[in-house]
Amino acid sequence: MLDVQLSDKVSREGILALGRLKSLQQFLFFNHGHQQAEDRNVHHIGLCFELLPHLHAVAIKPLTLDKSMSEKMGQALTNVCSPCTLQLRHLDVLNLDVIQSSRRCVHLPELEVLRVHTTFLCMQPLALGRLPKLSELFIHRTLATDLLNILRRYGRQLKTISCAFVRGWATQQILKRILELCPNLSHLDINYSCASGSCILFSELRPDTLSQLQTLNLNARSVENGMLVQVLRLAPLLQSVQLMYSMSDHELRELAELAKEGSSMQHLQQITVCSNPLRAVNMILLEEAIVSCCIHCRRLKHVSFKSRY
Repeated sequence: MLDVQLSDKVSREGILALGRLKSLQQFLFFNHGHQQAEDRNVHHIGLCFELLPHLHAVAIKPLTLDKSMSEKMGQALTNVCSPCTLQLRHLDVLNLDVIQSSRRCVHLPELEVLRVHTTFLCMQPLALGRLPKLSELFIHRTLATDLLNILRRYGRQLKTISCAFVRGWATQQILKRILELCPNLSHLDINYSCASGSCILFSELRPDTLSQLQTLNLNARSVENGMLVQVLRLAPLLQSVQLMYSMSDHELRELAELAKEGSSMQHLQQITVCSNPLRAVNMILLEEAIVSCCIHCRRLKHVSFKSRY
């Protein structure tokens, strides 16, 4: 691993000298300097990509607030002029356009984790190259249509998805499409969509849709009634579930009975439900459900039913 502090005193010749370190795998840039120096340093980082093909971890730590690390990383990729194959395993960029613009020069066959921070700008993910090892996608502030295009291309290979502030669809529509297009998903985190709409019915999904799911965190509005019990029945490998909605008396009874059966909750370690308001829940039935879960779910470590506010 190599730490380099970039400033206006770093020359192109100095960066070229790093090209001798052909086996270098991890690079940490400390960016420090005025705006003109920052622009030059971004170019230098792009040059490092060309010279050091075995890099699998690159981080840029800006010491100024002008540009985010993800924006600098994207600019550095765009500045790559010569065709090269990078061994990057993690990539954090402002939007997917930077990958699209550099795709003719940059190939990322080892990329496993992609983090994208957009601002609801229209992207063209179908122009992306092959990412055969991509398994984790973190995407925030995007349009639902863009997310759908990404999932159509890479959904079957994804193990982890985290998306927040998806504009254009209701949370339930997003959830349904993710589950349909990502059959091998293990971890799913959806944090608040920017639209409301009708709830989906889990009974409409194929029985094996959640067969690989281990963690589910759904922080959104208008979640379907009875969702917790349905998820527990459909996801035999589920270890952790966090939901935001109000449970009915009927569902609390179902939860207590489901825990006694044992077959659907063998791996469960954590249940967190945020209800609004919690005082509307039948406290006797809630206590019975919690006790039943604690007695019959041997791996359970954490149970929390709390108010949103």
